[in-house]
Amino acid sequence: MLNKSLHVRWSRLVMRFHVGARFRCWQNVHVATDGELLQVSASNGEGVSIVYRLAATIEAHGSIAFPAKLLTDYIGSLQTNPVSLALQEGTYACHISCGRSSADINGTDPSQFPVMPAFDDEQEIIVLEANQLKEMIEQVSFAATQDTSRPIFTGMYLTEKHGQLTCVAADSFRLAVRNLPVAEHLIEELLIPARVMEQLARILPKEGTVEIGVTPRRNLVRFHTPSLDFFAPLLEGTYANYQAVLPKVWRTRAVME
Repeated sequence: MLNKSLHVRWSRLVMRFHVGARFRCWQNVHVATDGELLQVSASNGEGVSIVYRLAATIEAHGSIAFPAKLLTDYIGSLQTNPVSLALQEGTYACHISCGRSSADINGTDPSQFPVMPAFDDEQEIIVLEANQLKEMIEQVSFAATQDTSRPIFTGMYLTEKHGQLTCVAADSFRLAVRNLPVAEHLIEELLIPARVMEQLARILPKEGTVEIGVTPRRNLVRFHTPSLDFFAPLLEGTYANYQAVLPKVWRTRAVME
């Protein structure tokens, strides 16, 4: 049993990532118990995955894969009462009830759902305040190009030097750079699709910290909070020397708070 307002929140989150998926397995969400939490996973099949955790009253453990749109549409139609999910033993049918409303939804074998990326905690890169990361993305991502013929410039470039994290995005006409002091050291440069970072900014919590790390294969980056894991693909290639175009002197300069 879980709070309906929280359930609506994760349903809206996972709907962002399965829409447009070409294969049926990517059009599902995986719902499973994890200790005293309910864990919901979704992916778009293109390297972007999300795992959302929320508090729930767990009476029995289990897991199931649901058609994402069907589940979220039904949850969105319910009242504000707590929502109860009960798997029928030996089947992939789930009884969902909320106040006087109830429905039976047929799911699928959760073993068919794609495995979420593995992660080694020792590969943690850096820790940021969630609100700072959100602000950084919002201030920089607009400058990235949407022209996929230049894939490098569709990304946001993150690098760290001398205790300063730098985030850069650029196209042929504009350049945005944001610096942020950090305590930890980034062990490598990261180039992440800007449109994916914009999705991340929309769902980051307003408080707390975000841990940023890479998967062992170094093809994905993970953003971790107590309630959320967000995986994004890393772009390949060398980012342009943006510092070469930064002016060293100004005739006119405005400094704003």
